[in-house]
Amino acid sequence: MALITPRACEEMMAYLDQQLHLREGADGKPTWDCDHSLRYTAQWLREQHKAVADNLEMLEELGAYCDCEVLLNIEEWPDPLELARSSQRGQQQAGKEA
Repeated sequence: MALITPRACEEMMAYLDQQLHLREGADGKPTWDCDHSLRYTAQWLREQHKAVADNLEMLEELGAYCDCEVLLNIEEWPDPLELARSSQRGQQQAGKEA
């Protein structure tokens, strides 16, 4: 799995913030231009030459199914190195139990 780094996630979120035009709505609540897809997220990943499928899968696992949900639901992006270490530890543990 080729995930972006937490720093790259911050950059992606800044990009999404620009693309979605976050502003105050007529009712005083925040509003933005989201078409309920991951269009801008996927666009940013492609432009940055990142693994689109892997990162979109992780976003969905974290509860983000559209661009505005990326901004609303992603509080902390997992560190890819820590995920790899956890996966290796899990595989080693499974090997010991077999």
